[in-house]
Amino acid sequence: MRLTHSLWKQHLGRMAKKNWKAHGKKVIQESDELKNLEQLGLPVIDINEVVKDMKIVERVKEEEPKDLKHWVEPPPVMNNLHPLYKARQCYMHKNNTVLIGGLDQAKIIAKAVEVKDGLPKMLEEKIEQLNVADMHKLVKRSILASHVFDAQQVKLPKLHDPSRPAWQFPRVYGISDQRRNYLLCEKLVQLSNSWSQKSSALFAVNNGRCVVPIEKEGDLIQFDLTLNMALLSSVPHEKFSSQEEEENIYKIDLPDIYPLKHTVSCEKTHFYESKDIFPVNKFSKFSHLHTIIIHHNETQIKNLHETKVLEGQLVGRCLLHGFAAAVSQARQLFGEVEKELPFPVSIQCIQTDGRLFDFSIFQLNTLDLNGSEGMKNMFWVLPRLELFSLCAYDEGRPTLQGYNPEVLKNFMAFCTH
Repeated sequence: MRLTHSLWKQHLGRMAKKNWKAHGKKVIQESDELKNLEQLGLPVIDINEVVKDMKIVERVKEEEPKDLKHWVEPPPVMNNLHPLYKARQCYMHKNNTVLIGGLDQAKIIAKAVEVKDGLPKMLEEKIEQLNVADMHKLVKRSILASHVFDAQQVKLPKLHDPSRPAWQFPRVYGISDQRRNYLLCEKLVQLSNSWSQKSSALFAVNNGRCVVPIEKEGDLIQFDLTLNMALLSSVPHEKFSSQEEEENIYKIDLPDIYPLKHTVSCEKTHFYESKDIFPVNKFSKFSHLHTIIIHHNETQIKNLHETKVLEGQLVGRCLLHGFAAAVSQARQLFGEVEKELPFPVSIQCIQTDGRLFDFSIFQLNTLDLNGSEGMKNMFWVLPRLELFSLCAYDEGRPTLQGYNPEVLKNFMAFCTH
């Protein structure tokens, strides 16, 4: 041990107490200000004589409300005095509504028919000519980034085993389906813009609201939908139908869902506001809907009777989203047209849950939705495509299996058509 010189030490606590004690006995000396004022003949008044007669007013403390009802305005009573009350009943089709009749019921509501299996001929030819081999590597990275590498960690839906209904699985944390779908679609649109000059001319809008009321067989049906992503163009789509397909429309009958009515599983209400809302201003340069991308979030889209959502119901959801967007576009272009349109309005629709993709096209030919005769609207849909079979951590390693390149070709064709 090394020896060092001892240092002088002082106890700071004892010094502070001594200093405090010394100043506590200090006598305040009189200044010369009082003498100077007396020499000038100015009166000097003691401040204590001034304030002794002043009345001390105590501040009244405001008591905090024990019940928030005194501060929050109560909601209006849901009766005929409500500002949104209408005597006529309205059937609401909202973003999370699933039709129990599936695709057939959606066809009846929109008065639409499928003229052929698959997509229109002009779009199928474009898909065959596309060469996007250099983009697959970037798409795979985008899939892993949205499904595995994102930093979001939230509670995922509880796991259930039908054979063991009482078994409680541990809670699983990960990326929510809303976040996953948003990241994947954003990245695919970005890759399309970088690959094609025509796709980069489109303008993207997220979460645009589309509200459309229609008359169908004496019933008022109002669509209140959210377009998770809408690609806008400065010019409208050309019609997808050929002359032969338009002639065959009259020969195709609408499906029959008797004894069900076309409004089944739609919410009935007397409290609504009948108006048209289009996601873009009509004076905008990009005022024409080119392609809409909608998300199938399993945590939000469910049947009323709590059964599993079927593929036909999701395809029907595609049809009605395309129908509502086309009607809203037509009313912005032509005003209140009752029946035939000056030219057809076409909308491309892509629906995905992050793994499965539905590609469809809706062409609005008429707004006369009553009956099953005469001109009908047209609908094309491609069989469901699987982007991949597995994307998750496998033994601690990020794994992507079963990648399907056909999904990218269809997506690029929709964005560049």
